[in-house]
Amino acid sequence: MDIIALINTLVSGLLNAEEEFLEHLDSFTTFEKTVSSLSNQMAADFIGLALTNADQLIRDSGMRKGGYTVQRRRQRTLPLWEILLLHIPCIKTRQEKAGASWMN
Repeated sequence: MDIIALINTLVSGLLNAEEEFLEHLDSFTTFEKTVSSLSNQMAADFIGLALTNADQLIRDSGMRKGGYTVQRRRQRTLPLWEILLLHIPCIKTRQEKAGASWMN
């Protein structure tokens, strides 16, 4: 998923929420929660996308290839704000002399 897809999803959701609110003006609380949820989800997805890109850069790095080997990859789940979970890639590397370390 790229940033354009994230923005399209956010804008579509916001327009749908606005349309629903304008049809039912007494439902402001629902409108507010929907807008907040959409915004938080977009932020979480964007952070996940950025961290996935950073993971790829680390794996492709000449410095990493010169002195570290990728030993393991896994998905991590991090709590983000109070209600969202962020799933990010995490790689374990080992430097030839220094031992293992997590890069995430």
